[in-house]
Amino acid sequence: MKTTIYSFVLLLFATGVFAQADKERFTPKRNYVNLAYVHQKNMFDKGALPPETLYSWFGVAAELGVTYFVNEKNPASDMLYFGIDLSYLDMQFNSFKVKDPVEGANKRDRFTNFANLGIQIGPSLTVMPKERFSANIFVHYAPSVAAYALPSYDYVFYGYAGYLTLGAKVSLRYATLGVETRYTETKLSYSGGNAEIKRTNPLAMKIPNTRIILGFRF
Repeated sequence: MKTTIYSFVLLLFATGVFAQADKERFTPKRNYVNLAYVHQKNMFDKGALPPETLYSWFGVAAELGVTYFVNEKNPASDMLYFGIDLSYLDMQFNSFKVKDPVEGANKRDRFTNFANLGIQIGPSLTVMPKERFSANIFVHYAPSVAAYALPSYDYVFYGYAGYLTLGAKVSLRYATLGVETRYTETKLSYSGGNAEIKRTNPLAMKIPNTRIILGFRF
């Protein structure tokens, strides 16, 4: 009789442990690290320096963040999670080729660089139908400090840029693959003494870009 009781208690305990473990396995990972290839287009007002539109030939981005799930313990339909994403570090660098206006044998490509450093914050929706698979969509706002440099000429424009960000990601266990599109309109200031450059101060820009993301959640 005692053996039967002990076996019953052990069975209840084991059932509770495995049920708890199963629940934990189905909980989405909160922290994330994203690395991305970035294609960006810089569109300037007419008459601006440099030319009116530039396309990046190289671009990378890195992002660190965490998702705060508001219904982590009670997901809708047992698989829908509503969250707030906070990327506390979001940095990006792009390089652009500009044709040298000088004609002749010494003509060569020059490079201009664009960088921004900021954060991202906004809501996300995650669906997790399987133990190791999840997918999510998100809408973020990304306030950042931006700088646009022409290193060949020592000209630097800087200012605030706030991006509207839309994206989607899929995760298999720890690995994440996603795409993100961003857009902002901003005006960057030049504080140097070059009179020709000052004609374009502030420099009005429209900046759409796309990120192809490879990341990790843990």
